Amino acid sequence: MFTNYTHIFRKKEKYIVNQNVTCMTSLVDNVAKI
Repeated sequence: MFTNYTHIFRKKEKYIVNQNVTCMTSLVDNVAKI
């Protein structure tokens, strides 16, 4: 049970990091357009 919870948390953490990377990439894209 605990291991499963940790696994889900890790997955969520990775997802959040991916979201941040996407956000940063789009920010850079917007700056490049200007």
